[in-house]
Amino acid sequence: MNPTKGQNGVQSMERAPFPSKASELRALVLIKPSQIFSKETIEKSASSVFKKASVICPDSLDALKQVSARAHKSFDVIVVGGGDGTLNRVIQCLDFSEIGVAVAALGSGNDFARNFKSGVSIQKKFAAFDNAIWHKIDLIRAGDFVFHNSGGVGLDAATLVTRERANTKFGRDYNVAFLRTLVRLKPFSAEICIDGKTAPGEFLWALAMNNRWIGGGMSAAPEAKIDDGLLDVILVENISKLKLAGLFPQIYSASHIKNPAVTYRQSDEMIVRFEKEPRHIALDGEIYSWNSRVLEFKTMPKAMWVFGEKIT
Repeated sequence: MNPTKGQNGVQSMERAPFPSKASELRALVLIKPSQIFSKETIEKSASSVFKKASVICPDSLDALKQVSARAHKSFDVIVVGGGDGTLNRVIQCLDFSEIGVAVAALGSGNDFARNFKSGVSIQKKFAAFDNAIWHKIDLIRAGDFVFHNSGGVGLDAATLVTRERANTKFGRDYNVAFLRTLVRLKPFSAEICIDGKTAPGEFLWALAMNNRWIGGGMSAAPEAKIDDGLLDVILVENISKLKLAGLFPQIYSASHIKNPAVTYRQSDEMIVRFEKEPRHIALDGEIYSWNSRVLEFKTMPKAMWVFGEKIT
């Protein structure tokens, strides 16, 4: 049997509905287009670990959805060869009772993968699955979408929109997009409800975290765990651009949660009622359209099976 942890860290012995060893698993490895030149290496590395491994590089988001949605018919696990955004797009299409996921951290943002042991090279990333077991982890729902790592509105969503609209490689760099966004960022007015208590105000950022890390290693939610049944809420009030810029280095050391402009709470739900529709939300580093004045983040405890050697 495979050990999993309950909401209070108490171990249960729920069995995953898939083979327990990598050598017995039928694995579909999905890689993003930027990894196409490493496909041969990935195929060899995956085949050395999994009983049956097929490597596919979808050339569009529609193709990714189609492949992911029917993967359970032939495979036990989807191994996502990418980062947080690729994993996010995959899980939108899955029936979590029929297939599990694993992550080979080959993306630019690999914050979710920080919970599991991994190697540096492609070969070692796949070799790490030899010692993997199944874990059941939480997800968070935002409207019709789900996410595994982070969901937010305000600063991160605005930065992703800026990056998406950039015409050059330099402009699409996240740090460059962030600085461009910071200059013209405007606060949003909203009522934010946590644990039945509503606080109106002006905010620059509202963030719901399932995981500790965001943005390639920033410790945004230092108390977050992917299997505790809770979401970690970070709210940044409307402060000056200079103070906001000074706040970000604090996130790496988690000292930002002591900043008077920051609220940090744990709950199973956060409801944001906007004065004006936000138009966009950010989920795991991906941008989604949002045309409602209400946004509800709700935990989905123990929603998805993940295959990996978890770091405790």
